[in-house]
Amino acid sequence: QMATAFEGTTLDNGKFQLASVANTHKLVILNFWESWCGPCKMEMPDFQNLYATYKDQGVEMIGVYGASSDESVKQVIAEHSLTFPMVHDHDGAISKTYGVEAVPSTFVIAPDLKILRSHEGIDMGLKAFVEEHLNEKDKSK
Repeated sequence: QMATAFEGTTLDNGKFQLASVANTHKLVILNFWESWCGPCKMEMPDFQNLYATYKDQGVEMIGVYGASSDESVKQVIAEHSLTFPMVHDHDGAISKTYGVEAVPSTFVIAPDLKILRSHEGIDMGLKAFVEEHLNEKDKSK
């Protein structure tokens, strides 16, 4: 299954384009979440650790939120010292495109926009999947 390329605006009013980000990274992890979602907030420290550990190895982490206010998202960012970009899905079009029916939902996307993994709920196997994928990439060089 292929990911749909989309453009969005980050929380700090920057522009985000999935296709260009995917093209320059080994993996892009899209996490659909909301500030009122308990499980979403529970996994944020794990996402931050994953991002901090693997961003220099070509892994990008993107949070996508829709119904949450920018202020509530900023509170979660501050609470968990998050440093990865957040994209506001103002009209819910991105979530709809990806068929997201519940948060959290996570997608791992390859440079060619192929969806390598998708998971609804807290993704306990995400770190192992990323490590395995990066190790495979290193071996194929």
